[in-house]
Amino acid sequence: MMEAGKIYVDFGNHPGKDRIPREAAANGCCVITNKKGSAAFVKDVPIPDEYKFDCPAEQLDQIDALLKDICGDFEKHQNKFQNYRQIIASEKKSFEEDTIKFIDTMQKLIP
Repeated sequence: MMEAGKIYVDFGNHPGKDRIPREAAANGCCVITNKKGSAAFVKDVPIPDEYKFDCPAEQLDQIDALLKDICGDFEKHQNKFQNYRQIIASEKKSFEEDTIKFIDTMQKLIP
C-alpha cells in the first residue's frame, strides 16, 4: 500500500529506529515526523528538518501548508528524501559487513 502513497505522517514517540517511516521512505513517500525520541536525531531519521515538527499540535498551519506543497509539487519533495532512501538501501550490506567483522574479531579472541 505504501508504494501507492505520497506522504507518511508519524507523530508518535519514536522509541528507536522506526521501521515504518523507513519503509514509507523506501517506497517513495515523503515522511513527516515530530522531534520525539529517535526522530529528533538526524542519524536515526535522516530527513530534512523542514519535515520534522517540534510540537505538531501547535504547528497545524505549517503542517497544512507543507502537506499542500507536497501534493502540489510531489517530485520536488520526493527528491529531498533520496539520501534517506540510499541510506536505507545500503543498510543490509553494511549490516552484513559489520557481522563479518564481528565474527572475525571474536575468532581472533578464541585460542
